[in-house]
Amino acid sequence: MTKDLKLAKKHGVTPRTVRNWRLKGAPVDDPKKLKTWLASRRSVPPKDALPRQRKTVLPPPGPVPDDVKIGATAALHRLELAEAAAFSALQSALASGDPGAVRFCRDGWLRTSEGLRKQDLAIAADRRDSGELITRTEALRCIVGAWSLTGFGLDRALTGACDKLVGLDLAGMRTALDRVKAEVVLSVLVCIREWPWSGSQLPPWITTAITEATSANLIPTSPAKLEEILGIRSRAFLAVMDAIGGLREVAR
Repeated sequence: MTKDLKLAKKHGVTPRTVRNWRLKGAPVDDPKKLKTWLASRRSVPPKDALPRQRKTVLPPPGPVPDDVKIGATAALHRLELAEAAAFSALQSALASGDPGAVRFCRDGWLRTSEGLRKQDLAIAADRRDSGELITRTEALRCIVGAWSLTGFGLDRALTGACDKLVGLDLAGMRTALDRVKAEVVLSVLVCIREWPWSGSQLPPWITTAITEATSANLIPTSPAKLEEILGIRSRAFLAVMDAIGGLREVAR
């Protein structure tokens, strides 16, 4: 009787299964190590299966401590820590050579990993639905669009700015440049808010962030006042764009 056939009869499997074990690196020449190796597999031969343990009655959960963070992100972090701890326990069980410990730790690690995977997918889907998570393509469109529209706004606002500086002294130039700077910033904001880029306008969250940063750093006014000014200029900008579109239709 061949060695593979003896192992097959001992473990209640076919010789082909034993040959597959060899191909997968099973320590078939060491019965103790083989038993540990089999316990770490997804499917265990019936003769090597561990006896069923009686169900354990778990105590009821206690109150949640005040320092425990609540929410999906906090739960995901706890699952990540639990997965790392479960994997470490599995490595220790494999090193011990105890088939029962290996099977127990492997099942616990797989359950924790699956829970972590599902929680991660659920949070990603929720972030996409709420607009907090966008694709790289959309992020690049927003970055390129904001930068390109900034250039359009600059070109639009600076046209004719030099004429306003001709004949002024230094103090007059400084005053005129302050007005030009404000005009440039407002023109850029209007373009970013209203001008479609790559088929659609930039999302509101990016225009809101740029507007808030402008009111805090470039134009010393409240966000509400700046929003009012931009509303007036946006309506004027759209009216001009509609007029240009009408002229193009007539020209056709």
